Amino acid sequence: MVDWVDLSNTTKRHKAFCTVEQHQNDLFVSASSQHVQESSSRQLLEDPFLKESEYISPLVLRENIKTWKSTASRIEKLHLQDLLYYHILDFVSKSKNGTQEVYGAYYKAEYEKLATGRKANDEIRSLTRVLLNLKGKSLRLSLKDSLILAKQKNEYTNDASKIIRKICKVYVDLEEEKIRLYNIDTNEATYLLCFVRPIFVQLLMPISTMKFIWCESYLVCKKAEENRILMDQDEKAANTAKIDGILIQEQYNLEVALIEVSGPNYKVNSTHFYEDRKKLAKNLKSIYKAIMHSKDYVCAVSRREFKVYGFHFYLNKLYIYSLSQTADGHYVFSLASSFEIPHSKVVIHALPSFLANLWIVREILQDLNKSLVSLLTENEPSSQSSNESDEDHYVSPTKKQKTSSSKLVFG
Repeated sequence: MVDWVDLSNTTKRHKAFCTVEQHQNDLFVSASSQHVQESSSRQLLEDPFLKESEYISPLVLRENIKTWKSTASRIEKLHLQDLLYYHILDFVSKSKNGTQEVYGAYYKAEYEKLATGRKANDEIRSLTRVLLNLKGKSLRLSLKDSLILAKQKNEYTNDASKIIRKICKVYVDLEEEKIRLYNIDTNEATYLLCFVRPIFVQLLMPISTMKFIWCESYLVCKKAEENRILMDQDEKAANTAKIDGILIQEQYNLEVALIEVSGPNYKVNSTHFYEDRKKLAKNLKSIYKAIMHSKDYVCAVSRREFKVYGFHFYLNKLYIYSLSQTADGHYVFSLASSFEIPHSKVVIHALPSFLANLWIVREILQDLNKSLVSLLTENEPSSQSSNESDEDHYVSPTKKQKTSSSKLVFG
């Protein structure tokens, strides 16, 4: 049915438009064009989406990862494996890998964005110099005598001073027990239990809800994860690789951090080093997932801000790694900090800088405990975000098991 009234009005409007003189029409077109140009110019200045970003688009990254994985194959040797195959973006490795490939020209910007802001504690450096009598032109004493003098003065009794003195005393105890880090007769187990353990025990002093399990221990969350997958596939349970040290939050009975010592502190073994680094990354991922699954729902913001840590000792150097998860579900493995560990015969002059750097570990452990408690006790605003990622289940190959040793538990 035709609406004759509407058709009549449309015809009249068309005739009126046609009667506009040519010069008036030209003025209208010119003014309209100028208005469009000015609007476009303002939009280019104000719209951030029209600027070229220095970071890769999440959609492009996801597509690049999918393309990379379609051609990737499983590698048996642990030290040669690419972490991207296990859904971990690796920003620690300096060699060419899958992560660098999928980021392309955007890799450097992403790497710099992940750089940690943690620095050595200058106050601890100064306090250590005072406690060890290293200020000014004062009489130089041995480390043992300096600690005795500092204790006799009874001037510095705060927690920081006590921890500094006890960590310095670790070196004195080693010398008295004839365990010398500068000699080649110190094996991995001795280094772990007589040097690494007492230092971490002191750093953990104010956190009563944390404890360590030492000496070739199994990661419970990893074993449970792998066995669950294998049982679903009706296969034999896996022998989970062992860890040198595991930090457990006793209040929630959750594994939260790991320690690996890659051989004696004097022995060069890059294969062992890379194996332990890859093992740390994959085990930290299992820890992260177990923590997230311990709560019904965790929002995307909480997942993105939470990190778990691995402490890796190799050739008198400590590497601190972190693992987190992006809002898009990708796991990110990065280097939080690294520093040298004093091991010479006369070690006293290197201790102020060492303690200043070691305080980074203490701060990380305190922040980790605080963020874990906050994560597990906060009330999430929404239950729409899932804790599951879209990754394929895969049980990683394990290293040959070392000679079994007893599990030692220390508070």
